[in-house]
Amino acid sequence: MVTLSDTPDRSLVDLLAVLRREPIDPSDPHAVLHDLQVHQIELELQNRELRAAQQALEESRDRYADLYDFAPVAYATLNRQGQITQMNLTAARLLGVQRGQASELLLTVRLPPGDGLALLASLARVLTTQRGQTIEVTLGRPPLQRRDLRLVIQCENPHPRGAPPTACRVILLDITEVKRAQACVLDQQHFLQCVIDGIVDPIVVTGVDHRVLLMNTAARESVGMPKAAADGGGEGPDDRCPAREVLASGAAVKVIQRREGAAGQTRWVERIGAPLHGPAGALLGVTVSARDITEHVELSEQLRAREQQLEHLVTHDCLTGLPNRALFTDRLGQAMRQARRDQRQMAVLFLDLDRFKSINDRLGHPIGDQVLKRAAQRMRALVRESDTVARLGGDEFAIVLGVVAHGDDAGVVADKLIAAFRLPFAVDGQSLTATLSIGIGIYPQDGDDADILERNADAAMYRAKGQGRDTVCFYTEDVASGIPT
Repeated sequence: MVTLSDTPDRSLVDLLAVLRREPIDPSDPHAVLHDLQVHQIELELQNRELRAAQQALEESRDRYADLYDFAPVAYATLNRQGQITQMNLTAARLLGVQRGQASELLLTVRLPPGDGLALLASLARVLTTQRGQTIEVTLGRPPLQRRDLRLVIQCENPHPRGAPPTACRVILLDITEVKRAQACVLDQQHFLQCVIDGIVDPIVVTGVDHRVLLMNTAARESVGMPKAAADGGGEGPDDRCPAREVLASGAAVKVIQRREGAAGQTRWVERIGAPLHGPAGALLGVTVSARDITEHVELSEQLRAREQQLEHLVTHDCLTGLPNRALFTDRLGQAMRQARRDQRQMAVLFLDLDRFKSINDRLGHPIGDQVLKRAAQRMRALVRESDTVARLGGDEFAIVLGVVAHGDDAGVVADKLIAAFRLPFAVDGQSLTATLSIGIGIYPQDGDDADILERNADAAMYRAKGQGRDTVCFYTEDVASGIPT
């Protein structure tokens, strides 16, 4: 016999609809039986809905229990005394207990005394203020293995009718590996700091926002390191900032800056900025190092000065400071090339001090040297800055007049020299006179080659000496035959 409990839902619903459509006469004795059947079907359908809801609730509760128990995060409920009233399987494994022992476990006994007191204080504050708190504690006492925990404590929902809360929900996060990683990072940072502190040059590492990330002892103590280097700035409007240039270009830069030391002395600082890249190649910041290169700069300047002195000695006469024959030959060549390009004339003057040998023999070489120096100064004062006055040796001098409009212009200069040297020289309280004999060669008519032009000017000078000295002679074709021997 088929009962209502065996009948499918759809059939019961259809049967109920049919019974409700049937016309029933209240006076009919079967009306009571009809109503009873309708109520039985309605009650059966309601019972089925209730059982379905109860089953769904149980399934939901089981799913929640599974999620709670097997969640990767440890959860527990603690009362004010730190006693665990409930926990999931993850928390039980973390604490090393059976979950059934939760009601017997005081979490505080598994913590160092200081951490246990801190936990009780936090529980009390959360239950009083109903505001969550986070604390870090160490789980396990010797000889048990120690674990680092972060406890996130929240107040459990209060009881009905406004009763105060009596328990806290706690999330137990195992941060042991995080702590180890942090300690490893700190060790690496300490090692890196020790390494850069061992470097005598100041080093500063800044981020892309110019915030200081790292600095060695030398950078903190060095007076040669600009203070603004720590924030990537310069010390003045003319300073180049390596950090800004590196951030703008992405390439390493080197700048040399002049600084005033504490005692007012000049110091030179070389600052090198280099980009700091991350593992993916992104620019993380800038490393700026500084080095006091004052000694190097001073040595370089001394070396340059010494090189200039040596070059001057090679190309100049030691006594008068005038260009020597080698430099005279070079200047003459330059002047001839320039005159050739411009299609202009230039002139060479060979000069000889008349009767200088008698001054040397009679008064001695020191007096003769003074006469030569004063003669060089007088010649230099009577020509243009662009012209060259050289001492070829002994009492022989030469002048290169770079550009002359006409050959007579060289004669004008020579006449000024003749007139000037007729005036005596005052040497050691003595008045000494040494006139000039001057020979002139004009480019290009007297020679388009330096050797020829020199030889012809020299021949003209000897002609001037042969004509009685204290005079000027231009080169002509018949001059060479009159050179005295």
